[in-house]
Amino acid sequence: MHPRLVDSLARTLATLLLFAASACAPDRQPPPRPPAAPLPSAQPSAPMDDVAPPQGRPANDAASEAEVGDAAAGTDATAEAPTATTPSAPQATSACNAQVPQEFLIRGNWFFNPKLAKNDQKKRADLHGEAVRYRTEHYGYFRGFGRPEWNAHSPSFYAVDTKFFGVTVKMHKSVVPALSCVEEEIRSQCSATPYTPKALGGIRFKNTYHTGEITNHAYGIAIDIDPVLNPCCGCVPPWNNAPQCRRPSKTPYDRMSLPECWVHAFTKYGFYWLGYDPMKDTMHFEFLGDPAKVVRP
Repeated sequence: MHPRLVDSLARTLATLLLFAASACAPDRQPPPRPPAAPLPSAQPSAPMDDVAPPQGRPANDAASEAEVGDAAAGTDATAEAPTATTPSAPQATSACNAQVPQEFLIRGNWFFNPKLAKNDQKKRADLHGEAVRYRTEHYGYFRGFGRPEWNAHSPSFYAVDTKFFGVTVKMHKSVVPALSCVEEEIRSQCSATPYTPKALGGIRFKNTYHTGEITNHAYGIAIDIDPVLNPCCGCVPPWNNAPQCRRPSKTPYDRMSLPECWVHAFTKYGFYWLGYDPMKDTMHFEFLGDPAKVVRP
């Protein structure tokens, strides 16, 4: 046989043998992949209040940044994000208790009460007597009004010097805390209408009423502020001759120099303003609240 033919047959036979060997061999599987690393377990989101804001930034600013990030990512921040809470404002440190004047102590309850008949003098006297007894028991016995057994001391026994806006005035010691509360309120709320008192009147040692009543100045629970600037247009001369009393006015505030804000500060803490009274005494404030409730215990 020709040598080239022999060589060709040999290569063909080798190819057939290799094919047959591979067909009879077992199937080979690809090597297994290493197991994937486990994902970290999801932790519950911390409430927004527990997330510390960036140093120097308030907590609500940190919440705003979270909302901006969610919006940029295309998520609904309002549906999923916890609600951030704004820290509450600090509570006021004042120890003062607001209170209204006790109605049965207001002069108009007996003297100008429209519910009473003009000739019902006994009823008026009884109402006035009730107020006198209360004032005697709490502030002292003033000779000629009430009974000495209701209080062993006169109002002057309880009088002390105090200061109101730096001006010295003698008052009953029980109302000094209320006067301090008024000054605190004025300094806090009335800065838009500054006013500096120059002259104050407190306790009096004789009754200056001529109507059978007793003035609250006699008990040391009334204070007058700058009588020249804040007149009593319903009083007797010379007080009602003040130029301000001839000035046209729509409200009691129009005839005085004292800011209206001061009136509200006094009445907030149990004082009654006689500017509301027919006397139109704009200088005059009297404490008709409960002296035991001026400050919190």
